[in-house]
Amino acid sequence: MKDIMKTMKTRMQRNRKRQFHRILRQDRERRQTHTRLRMLAAGCLICVITIIPSIQPSAASSMNWSANPPHPSCRIAYIWPIVVDGEPVITRRFENPPRPWLPGHRGIDLSTGKEQPIIAPANGRVAFVGKVASKSVVTIRHEDNITTTYEPAVSDLPVGSSVMQGQRFATVHGGSDHCAESCMHWGMKTGKTTYMDPEHAVRPQRIVLKPL
Repeated sequence: MKDIMKTMKTRMQRNRKRQFHRILRQDRERRQTHTRLRMLAAGCLICVITIIPSIQPSAASSMNWSANPPHPSCRIAYIWPIVVDGEPVITRRFENPPRPWLPGHRGIDLSTGKEQPIIAPANGRVAFVGKVASKSVVTIRHEDNITTTYEPAVSDLPVGSSVMQGQRFATVHGGSDHCAESCMHWGMKTGKTTYMDPEHAVRPQRIVLKPL
């Protein structure tokens, strides 16, 4: 009986340690994400400082607007992974669950056609090509430690292949529990459990300056 109690106590201690380390890891990933957002905000502030001195009123009643080249931090880091006229139609948006283990929608669904090409939204390397619980999935690990996932998707590229922004690397095809081949699920995360909204990656905040 003592041995059983001792074993149960040891298991409980191990479970507490695992839970503690998991909480620490999630907190660390959240801090890293917040740091990246602060750096992006600082870069956009530099954009404003760069643009304001370049605003010159013309002699006419209207105003001519000119600006210096934007700061590198203000460039769009990601592009849409499918090419359409205008912007892709989002059939379902990102729904971040309050806890990692709760249900949600960890990405966005884009309306697509059958066998539609998928292009890399940013530079990176192919990290996974294959089946996940009967779903056809392709994953890219990008240079900024962000991982993007595409489903349903198939690719002829081997794992480890480099891809450049705008390069075709996969095709909408295969099994999916979202909307088959009428849409593509695009997921994005940093670390192992911190999911992000891909729509925010391709929709930077626009700064509009109006004459006083």
